[in-house]
Amino acid sequence: MDALLCIYKLKLKLEAIKTELANLIAVKREYLSLMKELQLPKVNSPPSLSVVISFLTFFFLLEKMKHSTFYDTLSIYFQKEVEVEKGEKGFIVRVICEKGGDKLVSVLEVFEEMGLTVSHARVSCNLHLSMEAIVVAEEERALHAKSIAQAVTKAIERQ
Repeated sequence: MDALLCIYKLKLKLEAIKTELANLIAVKREYLSLMKELQLPKVNSPPSLSVVISFLTFFFLLEKMKHSTFYDTLSIYFQKEVEVEKGEKGFIVRVICEKGGDKLVSVLEVFEEMGLTVSHARVSCNLHLSMEAIVVAEEERALHAKSIAQAVTKAIERQ
């Protein structure tokens, strides 16, 4: 059942990304058509109203493209996801969230507080913080994947 929910969420995210991409393509087309139509006035004469409007529209579209990129759209959907599963030698922890702040440090502090040692980890901070780690309990104690996931989620939310 969890797999179906995950697939459904991914489908919704993909549809939103496709919509944003279509919007960006439309903005790009309008930007390019304005560039073709844009005619600079002669130096000795004042600019006509249509030229002024074209310039303003051009700069508005330029600002819109700067603030609405495909990567920003992706980062909206990766706000926070924490997944923990029991592995052969400990737990496999996957974290995807917005980058910024000391989120990675907070996650590592949670591991330390819970008595977990990171035996292997991969971290990427290009568009968002992405981490996959294998953590092992220092002592034999009953730890559950759900409690680790809750602690990591709280650490991310604090930042």
